[in-house]
Amino acid sequence: MSAVPSVSGVALAVGLFALVCGGTLGAYGVYQQTTDTCESGTGLTVHRLAANETADPALERVAYENLSAAEQEVFREILTAETTPVYQQSGVLDGLTRKVVTYRGGRYETSRQFESDCFGAGETYAFLGGVVALLGGLVAGGAYGWRRRR
Repeated sequence: MSAVPSVSGVALAVGLFALVCGGTLGAYGVYQQTTDTCESGTGLTVHRLAANETADPALERVAYENLSAAEQEVFREILTAETTPVYQQSGVLDGLTRKVVTYRGGRYETSRQFESDCFGAGETYAFLGGVVALLGGLVAGGAYGWRRRR
C-alpha cells in the first residue's frame, strides 16, 4: 500500500472539512441574526443645561408648548428613556434638531442627529457558511462516489 494519499482521499477530507466549517459558520450566522440588538435609524440627543451654563447663541430658543404634538411626544420619550431611542422616520426629529427647549423650568439643548446603520454580519456569515457547506458536501460526495466506483 502506498504512503501517498490518493486524490480521492484528499478530496474527501477537504470536502468533509469544508462541510463542517461551512456548517459551523452558517450556524454562527444564524445565531448572530437571532441575537442582534442593533437598530438602524436616526436619533437625537437631549442635554439638560445647568443654571449657569450658556447655550450656543446660534441655536433657536423654543418653549415646549410651541412644539408640535409629535415633537412633544418624541422630546418626552428621549428625556425619559434610559438609552437614546432610535427612530425609523427622522422627519419629526428634523424639527427638534439644534434647539434649546424650555421644559418644566429647565433648559434642554438638542444636539445633532446621529445615524445608526447596522451591518448584517449574521446574514453574510449564514450565506457564506451555507455556500461553503454545500460545496464541501458536493466535493465529499463526489469523492466518496468516485472511491466506491473504483
